Amino acid sequence: MGHTTKYLFLLVLTLYHAYTVISAFEQFRVYIMDAQVRNLVAHISSKNNDLGNKTLTINQEFSWEFREAIGDSTVFVGQFFWMPPDNIVAKEVHFNVFDSDVARKCGQSLIKKSQCYWLVNDIGFYFAKDKPKNFALVYNW
Repeated sequence: MGHTTKYLFLLVLTLYHAYTVISAFEQFRVYIMDAQVRNLVAHISSKNNDLGNKTLTINQEFSWEFREAIGDSTVFVGQFFWMPPDNIVAKEVHFNVFDSDVARKCGQSLIKKSQCYWLVNDIGFYFAKDKPKNFALVYNW
């Protein structure tokens, strides 16, 4: 390997490590918005944080913010329960409401806080980034 190739390799390696350290400062805010489901119970947790049960009624939202861990390892799991008035679970779904794939869809930024939106209705769970405009169905009930 020539000197130029070695220096180029070291430069790329250094830039990669610098990006990994800087990306640890990326901030995210995730929203769960109830559009149509009466008594939606959302339980959100990660390896280090349990945000507990949140009961949302129609047009209510719940959000939290955090900094992504180094190496894109932050994962928040959402367990969702559709609770009719009789308090017997009608439907139940769980999936990652935040992980490295969701982070990329939210649009990672070192300058501003990235925002991710989950909209829940009687059909399923829709995702949008930033200002919620173009929601796309991701999961069915």
